Amino acid sequence: GHDWGAVVAWFFAARHADMTRTLTALSVGHPAALAAASRDDADQQERSRYIQLFLLEGKAERVLAEDDYRRLRAMFSDSVPKSVVDGFVRSLSRPGRLTAALNYYRANLSAGPAAWERLANIGPIKVRTALLWGDQDPALGRRGTEATGGFVESQFELLVLEGAGHWLQFERPADVSRSLTAAATH
Repeated sequence: GHDWGAVVAWFFAARHADMTRTLTALSVGHPAALAAASRDDADQQERSRYIQLFLLEGKAERVLAEDDYRRLRAMFSDSVPKSVVDGFVRSLSRPGRLTAALNYYRANLSAGPAAWERLANIGPIKVRTALLWGDQDPALGRRGTEATGGFVESQFELLVLEGAGHWLQFERPADVSRSLTAAATH
């Protein structure tokens, strides 16, 4: 899974190891590692500042939609094809969709530090795990990424994609496909 999909995948693997053969997460490390970095690491705190805007119902939607979704478009690096970005904007500009996307943040992080701790309390991962992370990711820093292995009680591989940002599946599709294929065939 990628981003919030990675969070869901971490939770599923932690709670249902018997139903999980491998875990491959894109961009987002183990929630406990991210929570610790968000609490203790100034770099991660700075990278996470955008979340404060996302929690402001109504204001976030206005800010992200203004000037033909300029700020939403800016969340994608130049490596992401324009057609992909346009597709996201087209989809999220439909009534209610941007709010629905932002509601992931509101439902899970609106309680502040207590929310991070709740997300962190999922336990260790007991299946073979790979984390792909772009070293130019503007939202997720190195500290939480590198700490992720400490929450995996099985084989763990951190694959750092140099020069890649947050949207790995669009920026480096061949690397992502290779990793997913390797996970599925070993």
